[in-house]
Amino acid sequence: MEGLFEKFSLYDFFNLIITGAVFLVGLHLLGFAPLGFVEDNMNLPDDKVIILATILLLCYIIGAELQGVELFVIEKKKVTVEREMIQTFLNKNSNVIPNKEKLKIYRNEARSLFKTKNIKVKGKNFSREQCEYFFAYCNYYIQVKGENKKTEKMRGIKGISILFTTCFLILFITGVFRIIFILRQGQIKELYGYGGLTITFFVLSVSSYYRMKIAIQRRIRMVMGTYEVCCERKVKK
Repeated sequence: MEGLFEKFSLYDFFNLIITGAVFLVGLHLLGFAPLGFVEDNMNLPDDKVIILATILLLCYIIGAELQGVELFVIEKKKVTVEREMIQTFLNKNSNVIPNKEKLKIYRNEARSLFKTKNIKVKGKNFSREQCEYFFAYCNYYIQVKGENKKTEKMRGIKGISILFTTCFLILFITGVFRIIFILRQGQIKELYGYGGLTITFFVLSVSSYYRMKIAIQRRIRMVMGTYEVCCERKVKK
């Protein structure tokens, strides 16, 4: 339980609220009115603070549900983009660390660590488990040293990018069903507006996905760069 609270930061809290708010706005643009439904069915007092608190709570709940969908999809998929990058970043055929000199340093650091841990490296490349172990070690090391502020910010960016990918993808699917309903009703005039909106949601979902990949890659580089600096400071002392 303690580890759960350590992982949950302010970035995670605001990510859920922001994503929930964007999802609500998207539903309203598609012709749905969840806030109107809440207002009609919940006898809220005429108090701006309570109304605002209710909206924020609703945004948070929706954000948490979107995160649940995201985690469910990742769990089913088994191999995530992040895990794939982490499990291969030390190998020469990986493009996670494009700087060859830096990659050489990190590979040497990994070999030195594995030597002290009696972990054997077979061949020139590291196994997936070894890459994952080394990254986890480096990440935990900079946390212990209190040098993980920048990497936490990058984790926050990665988190909201994943949530936005899920959010816009669900809005896209909702938009498709909306278009089908419009076609069945013969309301051709409304087709262009909702069609353009649905395409926009699809584009935003794809762009959020690629932003997520960039954020993951940068976070791995940042963790390794910070670990390298921490090790250099230790040697100088």
